Amino acid sequence: MSPKKAGADRERLISIGVLVLCLVSLAVHGGIRAAMVLSLKHQLKKDAPAELQAREQEVREDEAQFQAALADAASAVQEGRAAKVRAEEFKRRQGMEESFAQSPEEKRLLEMARLSRESSLGKVGVLEELAQQASPRSSGIRVRHEGKWYSVEVAVPLSEVPVDTRGGRQDTEDQHRAVRWTVAGIIRDLFAFGAAHDLQSVEVSVQKRVDVSRDAAVPETRQEYLEFYRAGLASRSSNPEVWLSIGRPDVLRMMSVQHDEFGRIMPRR
Repeated sequence: MSPKKAGADRERLISIGVLVLCLVSLAVHGGIRAAMVLSLKHQLKKDAPAELQAREQEVREDEAQFQAALADAASAVQEGRAAKVRAEEFKRRQGMEESFAQSPEEKRLLEMARLSRESSLGKVGVLEELAQQASPRSSGIRVRHEGKWYSVEVAVPLSEVPVDTRGGRQDTEDQHRAVRWTVAGIIRDLFAFGAAHDLQSVEVSVQKRVDVSRDAAVPETRQEYLEFYRAGLASRSSNPEVWLSIGRPDVLRMMSVQHDEFGRIMPRR
């Protein structure tokens, strides 16, 4: 046999071998895929009934809740009962039932309502406790008795005034807005729960404690309170319900500002 013919036979055998290997590989791959498909079908047959039952149960529960809501709505509409239900709920909310108190702010107002009905503390004691509830922590409180009427003075540390910093950098205008909002809230809450105790006026100041040098030649310092803001308001009604219906924006318009350091240092626009 010639070398040329032997080389051709060798190449033919190699090609046949490669083809056989490809066919075997395809057969193995096909077998694996078939096994996976069978396994998946078997798993689906097992899981499908359970998922279907769970979904059917969920649908049944949703339908039951929907039908119950429809029944409640239908019974409430009959003979004007819906309006009556709303009126009763509003009355309960005005009465500050404990079941409606969810947030810390609502619980604080509920405690102030309880204090306003307290008789064992006396009017001065009640007004002091109300001022503590209405004011930020570490605030100074003084109650004055002038004849029949009472007045409350509150000194709030500037560091205890919450400022909204979600917008990023905090500037003087943000702090000024927060101070005015805090002062209006204190005044409104004190009148809402203290007006029935002959509270005639409320004055709130916002202060900051600073170090002041006594003498340039002596390094000793003393601490003083620098007042940044002061505002007050005289009572216009002894009816607590009137004050409960007044919002902070209304109090901001009514209160009298005696001192405003922020207004002096804020840039004009």
